[in-house]
Amino acid sequence: MLERVAILLTNYNMPERTDALCEQINKRVHSGYSLIVVDNATDLVAPSKYTNVQLKENVQTTGGWLAGLEHADKLGNFDYYWFLITSTEFTNDTYDVLTPMVEFMDANPEAVGIHPALTGDSTTHWSHMIARGGNEPRQTWMIDNIASLYRADWFNSIGRFD
Repeated sequence: MLERVAILLTNYNMPERTDALCEQINKRVHSGYSLIVVDNATDLVAPSKYTNVQLKENVQTTGGWLAGLEHADKLGNFDYYWFLITSTEFTNDTYDVLTPMVEFMDANPEAVGIHPALTGDSTTHWSHMIARGGNEPRQTWMIDNIASLYRADWFNSIGRFD
């Protein structure tokens, strides 16, 4: 299957969360992807078994994603980048959250990013991102980087993260 999505996950001292999230992705996601796990200089425990980029110094989450993007550049061209944080958890055991987001982006070339809705018990101040019923995408005023999917050509055109 064509690997169209680079999944970028930065980890610091949370290998159990990272491993669980990687296993959820590998079990559920049906879209073609490359999973890029960046260890952000974990120093209290062993890194995740899924680590494929090891940093010697902690550069915070965004710096870790940038290191992951550099690794993705070496792997090839991607249509999308999916940024995840280690506190992300998918609550439905069988639902593939990535494929519908990719399908939406494919069908809506004017969209540059999409994010799955958060559950009502999420610890967030971004109430506009909490599910309101239904599964249809809706426009919102901003998305967070909990599980954001961006169009790679757009993301690269703005200079990625600054």
